[in-house]
Amino acid sequence: MFIQTFSGILLVATMALSLSREAVLGAGIPSVDPVKNETPEVETAPRALPGVGANPVLAELREAIRLKPDHADAHFALGVELYTSGSIAEGIAELREAIRLKPDHADGRYHLAMALMKQRDELTRAEMNRAASSREPVLAETYLDLGKSLIAGGKFTAAVMELREALRLQPTFVEAHASLGVALFNMGDMENAIEEFRTVLKLQPEAGQAHLNLATALMAQHDWPAARTELQEALRLQPNLVQAQYSLGVVLYTMGDIAGAIDAYRQALRLQSDFAEAHYNLGLMLKLMNQQADAVQEFHHAALAGLPKAQYFLGAAYASGVGADKNLAAAIRWWFRAAEQGVAQAREGLAHLRRIAVLAKQSPDEARAILMAFQDYRREIWFEFPDLQGKASEDSAGIALLRQGQWQEAIPVLIREAYGLSEPAQTQLQALYEEGIEGQWPAYDPRILSYFKTTAAEGLPRPRIMLARIYVKGWGVSQDLNKAMSLLKGNQDDEAQRLLKEIAAVQQEPQQATRNTQPAPSTVP
Repeated sequence: MFIQTFSGILLVATMALSLSREAVLGAGIPSVDPVKNETPEVETAPRALPGVGANPVLAELREAIRLKPDHADAHFALGVELYTSGSIAEGIAELREAIRLKPDHADGRYHLAMALMKQRDELTRAEMNRAASSREPVLAETYLDLGKSLIAGGKFTAAVMELREALRLQPTFVEAHASLGVALFNMGDMENAIEEFRTVLKLQPEAGQAHLNLATALMAQHDWPAARTELQEALRLQPNLVQAQYSLGVVLYTMGDIAGAIDAYRQALRLQSDFAEAHYNLGLMLKLMNQQADAVQEFHHAALAGLPKAQYFLGAAYASGVGADKNLAAAIRWWFRAAEQGVAQAREGLAHLRRIAVLAKQSPDEARAILMAFQDYRREIWFEFPDLQGKASEDSAGIALLRQGQWQEAIPVLIREAYGLSEPAQTQLQALYEEGIEGQWPAYDPRILSYFKTTAAEGLPRPRIMLARIYVKGWGVSQDLNKAMSLLKGNQDDEAQRLLKEIAAVQQEPQQATRNTQPAPSTVP
């Protein structure tokens, strides 16, 4: 059956699912006030698609190998050029030499497989010349196999060429049409991909997967009504097609049918209870319907599965107390997880809490509560290192790791603790940035510099002083006294004042040198 073919499976894995993840609900999160816990506007832009590169010329490659016979990459490139230009046996020999020189050469092994398939193709041609009546179907299968392998390797342009050859030999080859649709979709050629999927349905109208494939391409073109029709037909033919249920939820939401979308997502979750994106999108729909507590439950499922956008919204619910009991420690924990995966709104939420804790003098009770929540977060870091449990009374897990010589693990932990307002971690990072670790790690670590820049931009006094010192000394950056002075402006801390005096002294040195080089005034009357 077509629904069991490689193309059907591959299309769900590489096309439909990737589109549903990136091109629909949650592909990006607009700016959201983390405390107000607002719902974002859903985006539905399709993702970009990769292209294919080119190979060097034969003469240059042979010369490179003459100069350096053990150059694995040169043998690899020469092998690719040879087999793709028709010299299959020579190409296979060069690719095998590349793998002999570099056994973990993944691209070499992949292209060796492609060359061997082409060699098989040539052998098949010779054999089928003696049995012309069966030649074309067998060769079509060979071109299909090669096309599918190229799709799996992300070589979509090359795959299109092989699949079109399969269809030239066998125009009604259903699997070749389906695979060609996959390759065209990934190249961004939606119109021709849709044409191929419709051809599949003309040849095999009862294939639910084929209707889903067509619907996915129609969604990429924002043809929501046509996509809905195809998804409904796919589900009529295959009621357990979970991706069709999920995609139907996306389409119905986009068309304004929130209740219908909620039902579709719930149907998808009945079929696959661990479908993280379905939990997340269902959470957004319930949030829109003001069913906040139910929305939080769905965000929780998706957050546990590692979906960063769900982690952000779950943190926002705990920070605001909307849909869940207010719990700043839980909010911080989930926002840190989301921030580590690149969610800007989570970073903004954490920065907002840090500013209140350190700078908001008018809300001492709120600041105290936030400081305690950050302390709880730092305490949880210890549980990630069972061998440190006996030392958990110390202020910093990162410092404990340093003392055990585990500096590679210590530095990221210290940065996390410093973002969590640990003063010992901040002090240790300052020392590590200035001095490094003798014989193990150089000074001026860019990760530490990034921490100081980020928290200084938030207005935190200690990082601003440290960053000012970095600019005064030119540690890992160009010396910039003006930036240093702007960072220290208005800071009455003793260390800040000492730095300002140091800056003033540095600025006076060129003036004094200029005066010393001027000629003495004339005494002639």
